[in-house]
Amino acid sequence: MSACKKIRITSRDWELLKYLAEYAVVSVNTVGKIFGTEKYHEDRLTELKKAKLISRKKNLVYLTKAGRELLEQNNFPCRALPDSISRETRYPKVADFAVKISGSGWDFIPSWRYKEERGGLSLRGARLYGVISNKEVEYAVYNIGKEPRDKSLRNLKQEIMNLPVTLGLNRAVIFAESEKAMQDYGEEPMGLIEQWLLLYNDVNLALLKRAARENMIKKAAQLLFEHGGPPEWKGADYTVDNGRQAVVLIFNDVEKIARLNEYAELLAYRRIRSQGNVVIVCLKDREEYYREKYPGFEVMAVDAERLIEKDGGDE
Repeated sequence: MSACKKIRITSRDWELLKYLAEYAVVSVNTVGKIFGTEKYHEDRLTELKKAKLISRKKNLVYLTKAGRELLEQNNFPCRALPDSISRETRYPKVADFAVKISGSGWDFIPSWRYKEERGGLSLRGARLYGVISNKEVEYAVYNIGKEPRDKSLRNLKQEIMNLPVTLGLNRAVIFAESEKAMQDYGEEPMGLIEQWLLLYNDVNLALLKRAARENMIKKAAQLLFEHGGPPEWKGADYTVDNGRQAVVLIFNDVEKIARLNEYAELLAYRRIRSQGNVVIVCLKDREEYYREKYPGFEVMAVDAERLIEKDGGDE
């Protein structure tokens, strides 16, 4: 360990300082996640502040000049502080997601780093948080907050629709911090392969982390059905027991939902009452929502905890 101004810098102190080098600012709550503690990190923040390596303003933590110099001396380049609005809203949230997704099998590349790695892509004004990659697939990551404005959502959707052209990405994860934000976002298809719309909570983050190393859509189907094969309808994931077409919505995929909406409208137009060939698979907390939305389709729910359970001792 290193010493600086009469302080012994622990390994977790270094972890925090490196996050600050990359993300410029983190919340105190995120510091607790970095340290994996409920109270001890407060003591370390006090010591690091006394050593003049960090500064603290309300719930946010920054590097000082001395802290930046220490990191740069140890070959950790530091990002400049963003503007005051981004400093209080966007950057702490990006850092929080980076900490929560770490160690999962996903590599998280923040938008500015992604821009650098892709040869200076123009991302000015982009709402992109970053990209998660497991070497096989990549997802653009967004967060629409609690109460997104209509104009902000319109601009965001235009950006997402252009992802295949601007970034060569065909998958996106959009987090919402409230049910109302999810409703405001709506169910508009963007022409992507996947467009996951998720509440930003521990359960959905745990599912996303597991998805880095395991096909969670397949696992959900296997928990509920004895048999499965290729789908006969393009909007389904699998053909399961009794020839039913299973649509797995554990990630609330808006692209799939849009296809379901079209199919339900077609059946209604043709006045076909029986819609029993489609079975929707969702998490238990979304079961009531899908039953009300699709009264003609069968809905089966899977427990999130069973999905998150580890198989074979992997992380």
